[in-house]
Amino acid sequence: MATTIKASTSVPFIYRLTITILEPLACIYGTWISFTDPDRLVRYYFTRGAVATVAPGTETAYTQLGGMWYMFGFYEAVLMPVVNDYHTWRIMCAGMLVSDIIWLFSAAQGVGGWSQLASPSDWSLGEGTAILFALWCCTMRILLVLGVGVKGVKSKGD
Repeated sequence: MATTIKASTSVPFIYRLTITILEPLACIYGTWISFTDPDRLVRYYFTRGAVATVAPGTETAYTQLGGMWYMFGFYEAVLMPVVNDYHTWRIMCAGMLVSDIIWLFSAAQGVGGWSQLASPSDWSLGEGTAILFALWCCTMRILLVLGVGVKGVKSKGD
C-alpha cells in the first residue's frame, strides 16, 4: 500500500485553492442557476442565443445538471479536504478529467462546432468566462495527477 502523503502540505497552494475553493464556488453558482433560472443558463452559455427558453418537459435535465454540479463541488470542497490524501486526490482528479473532456465536447456542441470553440473572438462573456475557468481547473487537475510540484512525489515529467 502506498505511503500516505497529506494533500494539505504536499499539494501546491494554487492547486488546492482552485480545486477545493474556487471550483466548488462555481459549482454552487451552476447549481443555483440550473435550479432557479435554467432559461438564463441556455440563453447565455453555449447556445449563442439560439435557445431562448428551456423546452417544456426538459426541466428534469436541468435539475439533474444542478445535482451533478452540487456533487462535484461537494467532493472538492468537503470530501477531498477531509480525506487529505494525495493519492486519493490524484484518483479523484483523474476521474474529474473525464468529466472535463465531456464538458469540452458539450461546449463545442453548444457554440456550433470545434472551429467556433477555438475562436475566442467569437465567445460571449459567459462562454469566455466558462471556457477559461474550465481550462484553468483542468490544468490544475492535470498538474496534480502528474505530480508536478507535489512535495514527496516524483512527477511524471521527471
